[in-house]
Amino acid sequence: MKIGILTFVNAANYGAAYQSYALYKFINQYPAVECDHIDYRPLGIMKQYSPCSIRDSNGINDYLKRNVNYLYHIPKFLRFKQFRQKHLQLSEPCDEESIKSRCAQYDRIIVGSDQVWNIQCTQNDWHFLLDFISDCTKKNSYAASFALSRLPEQYIGQYERLLNTFSNISVREQEGAEIVKELTGKSCPVVLDPVFLLKKKDWEKFATPFSGKPYILVYQLYYTDALLEFAQKLSQRTELPLKVNTTSIRTKAYRVLKAGDCSNASPEEFVSLLHNASYIVTNSFHGTALAILMNRPFFTELVPEKYGVNSRFKSLLGSLDLMDRVIHNAECHTWNKMADYDKINRTLDVYISDSMSYIDRILAQ
Repeated sequence: MKIGILTFVNAANYGAAYQSYALYKFINQYPAVECDHIDYRPLGIMKQYSPCSIRDSNGINDYLKRNVNYLYHIPKFLRFKQFRQKHLQLSEPCDEESIKSRCAQYDRIIVGSDQVWNIQCTQNDWHFLLDFISDCTKKNSYAASFALSRLPEQYIGQYERLLNTFSNISVREQEGAEIVKELTGKSCPVVLDPVFLLKKKDWEKFATPFSGKPYILVYQLYYTDALLEFAQKLSQRTELPLKVNTTSIRTKAYRVLKAGDCSNASPEEFVSLLHNASYIVTNSFHGTALAILMNRPFFTELVPEKYGVNSRFKSLLGSLDLMDRVIHNAECHTWNKMADYDKINRTLDVYISDSMSYIDRILAQ
């Protein structure tokens, strides 16, 4: 059986890289299964990792900011490309015009994980809902995420039509399951993000031995003053220095002045940074997920509601009784309270088993 995974495989984003790698590695463990990633390069996604034109920007300030950001991250983009070439099996590249013919070679398509069903994130790209495939038996999702608690009103009809054509649907958040139930009348399982399908030891293969000074790793995907203030307070309490990884220019200015720079770390290097950190402070979903998987002390900030993506944090943290890890203000009164990872790992094992069973079902049909 030949399986094609359709996700944000070309995104120079740690979470996208890790979930792509994990789902590919896990499915390839099955006998008589050949799996690769569909190397889909939609214009909307690729623009995020390309120079910005004046026409595509919101004025001169936005134009300058985005291009400075792009230039700064060129080394990072190259390292992500090397990661894909080394650790993933990719199809021939395809775009909006050629994806249909490219996908014809697969017996099953699995869409997910990540925010593949967030139409704002994909810039109205319905290919991630397999709108070009007529054979419903080929259409499946694993841990697909809407990332939104409510769909844009103007797209509800399109979502309803396409979701009803899937043979198997699973989502990453409870709110996503409620959306599917409302639009299709069908219950669908909530499964874990693919990073949890690999064991802790599988991720530790990327980690290098650590002999330096202990540190706090700050992984800021969305800029907020509160996260940086919390990290500073934690640094003062623990007397540990900060290492900061960010995509935000505003955080970069902070980092240059006050903290260590690791924003251009390769995916392998960043796993090592996560694994060796004394504390992790983040507002990234996958930063949170890897912290849990590696049993590291961590604190997570829910991002501003204007982004509308907190359902994924709440679903994961709530299911593992970890809402006390959420940052509520700059004060870090609970900095020395450790998570009960023996209990968390037992709970995770149950969810992991259920998630694996769902993939068994797709591949058995």
